[in-house]
Amino acid sequence: MATKFYKYLSFTLAGSFILFILFIIIHKAQIISFTHDEGYTYGHYVHENFMDILSLKDGFTNNHILNSILMKYSEMIFGSSELALRLPNILAAVIYLFYCCLLFYKKVPVLGLLFLVIMASNTYLIDFFGLARGYGLSIGFMLMSFYHLCSYFETKKDKDIILFNLAAIFAFLSNLTLLYFYIAALISFYVLSYIWFKVKKDIGENNFMTKKINRINLVSIILSAMLLFEPLRRLLKGNILDFGGKNGFIEDTISTLIYGLFYEIKHTISEVVIIKLLVVSFFLFLFVLMIWHIINNSKYFILRFSHFILAYFILFLLVLFSVTQHAILKSDFFTGRFALFLYPLFMLNLVFFIHYIFESGLRTEGFSAACIIASVLFCLVVNNINFKYTIDWKYDAGTKNAMEAIVKSHANRPNESAELGINWLFEPTTNFYRETWKLDWLKKTTREGILKEYDYYFILNTDSIYNNLKDKPVLLVSSDANSILIKGF
Repeated sequence: MATKFYKYLSFTLAGSFILFILFIIIHKAQIISFTHDEGYTYGHYVHENFMDILSLKDGFTNNHILNSILMKYSEMIFGSSELALRLPNILAAVIYLFYCCLLFYKKVPVLGLLFLVIMASNTYLIDFFGLARGYGLSIGFMLMSFYHLCSYFETKKDKDIILFNLAAIFAFLSNLTLLYFYIAALISFYVLSYIWFKVKKDIGENNFMTKKINRINLVSIILSAMLLFEPLRRLLKGNILDFGGKNGFIEDTISTLIYGLFYEIKHTISEVVIIKLLVVSFFLFLFVLMIWHIINNSKYFILRFSHFILAYFILFLLVLFSVTQHAILKSDFFTGRFALFLYPLFMLNLVFFIHYIFESGLRTEGFSAACIIASVLFCLVVNNINFKYTIDWKYDAGTKNAMEAIVKSHANRPNESAELGINWLFEPTTNFYRETWKLDWLKKTTREGILKEYDYYFILNTDSIYNNLKDKPVLLVSSDANSILIKGF
């Protein structure tokens, strides 16, 4: 009776938590201003034909291929509202949360709720499930891919390998950086398959790796090469793959993931250093733990915690790829949103380790650790909730309101055209609203800066031109974005 009650309570709380996260994502997606990168995608890719989007015609990384395609068809069906264009990533949040539940409630139902909270309680991550960019899509499909890779070692069903490959393809089409995940996952799959073969052979069972599985993977690799050849060729031709940090994986990648976790909560350098030390120490400890179990042919660990081994191998290879690529090709280290896909993989290792110590007999310690971590992360989310902006494009917080103010001001002279002078940062978003609201009387904004007199000025209060406009009427001030809308007449 007590067990049934606990399960009911756990599922009820998990459902409530999921609805809470989805409410934040959906409400924010509906009301906050479109952002610079979203506006650029809408203005340059959404209205191209399917093949031009797929082939990355202009060779620019802003085109997150699957996101641009889904925005295109979402607009055809639902229109050009912010919510409609952001809908694909909202659905990706559903995929992410759904597979978190499948993964944790299947593996360790006692800790399922706490693990779900740990995986989803990151304001920076939540932001990208409510934006028309490829990051949310790629992370949702990445977790789906990981789940089905893990499931294959239990079910031995072809469908899991098919879904693993399919989801991985969707992931890197959403964000080409996830190609690294796919490569790491395939390598990890074959390494773990070899380890499993040795263990199964020792206990008298046959190898479960079939020619059909290899054919499925081979077909997927060939399909991936066909899909990626032209986009990668154009990116390499444009020589625009270098972005991010140059100081090191710990300083650049790990640091920015920590900053994203804090979001806008004040923190000290000492706190960041301590967390970095904990992260690196934990990562190295897991390396020793994995090697020890594999060398000692620990059958129970290998068979019971194959999902843990996969999660660590994939993360280890991704770190290795990043460091090696920088050493050989001088490529930049991932930072900020470009590194965000690594966060769920690290947290998977954390929750699987807690699961490991829980199953090893330290149930109180494991449960307590999960409670503390989940509580801290959930509190960070609650304290960081805002329905005004996303931190990467905070300067666009007032753009939608500014465009509404211009429309209202222009209502007094409907037969006249108007020009808007802007800081270049506002060009994609102001043109997005100009186009979707059908403001034909407003001339298209440019990135050329303030070159002459305009009917309206939308600038940052730090722009030098602001000093020359202080005597003109102010229509709107956005304190969050430090932006100001000024009437020029």
